[in-house]
Amino acid sequence: MAPMVDPAHLTDLRELMAEDFILLLETYLNDGPRQLAAMRSAFTERHAQSLRSQAHSLKGASSNIGATLLVSRLQQLEDSALREDWSAAGALLPEVTADFEQVCLELTEALKPGV
Repeated sequence: MAPMVDPAHLTDLRELMAEDFILLLETYLNDGPRQLAAMRSAFTERHAQSLRSQAHSLKGASSNIGATLLVSRLQQLEDSALREDWSAAGALLPEVTADFEQVCLELTEALKPGV
C-alpha cells in the first residue's frame, strides 16, 4: 500500500523545522482525534458550519504534513457540509477516519528514533 503521508515531504519538514518537527507531529496526533470527534458530533447534530469548520481545520493541518489523500477527502467532506449533503458527508466520515488513522500510524513511525 502506498504511504498516506508523502515521505519526501516529511523529510523536508524534518530538515526545515529541526526540533520543531516533533512538536508539529505530536500536535497533529493530539489535536486530530478531537477534531474527528467534533466532526462526528456535528454530523450527528446536523450542524453544517461546525462540520465544515472542523474539516477545514484538519485539512490544513493534514496539508502541512503532506497527507494528500486525506486532504482530498476532507475537502470533499467540507464541500458536502457546505451543501448540507448529509448522505455524502455520512459516506465520507468513515473514509476520513480510516485515512486519518493510517496517517497517524505513519507519523508515529516517523517519530521513532533513527527513522
